[in-house]
Amino acid sequence: MSINVFIIELLFGFLSSLGFGLITNIPRRILLAAGFTGAMSWGAYYIFSLFTAYQVVWPNLLATTIIGFLGNYFAHRLKTPATMIYIPSLVSLVPGGLAAVGLQNFTTGHSAQASEQLLVVLLTAVALAAGFIVGETLFKMALSVVHKLPYNFHHK
Repeated sequence: MSINVFIIELLFGFLSSLGFGLITNIPRRILLAAGFTGAMSWGAYYIFSLFTAYQVVWPNLLATTIIGFLGNYFAHRLKTPATMIYIPSLVSLVPGGLAAVGLQNFTTGHSAQASEQLLVVLLTAVALAAGFIVGETLFKMALSVVHKLPYNFHHK
């Protein structure tokens, strides 16, 4: 993997999240946070997928953990619901293409391939949900640690 390819992946992760944020009409003040979160999660997904032989479940778990953490961080900082950041950031991770191919194989009589693909879609959906839970939990743990620090350390 070259650094140029990785930078392009990050850029497209940012742009896809930003674009989906525009389409779903999230407030303009949140767009950059959603784009950054989407870029970081896609970058983590891309790197981790290289080490897991291009499997999708574990990279999705890591990527949504990052979305869960960063989404809560930006929601806390910008005083907005975390879902405003989650939804645009998640768009590049949803296994819609694999689900469509699995359903196509199912309708054309390729039941074995369809079962395998739809099982991967189901496992990916579980990984996405679990990643959000892990990310939110990590953020809440980090926030409780920060609040135990001296007042002047974490306030401007």
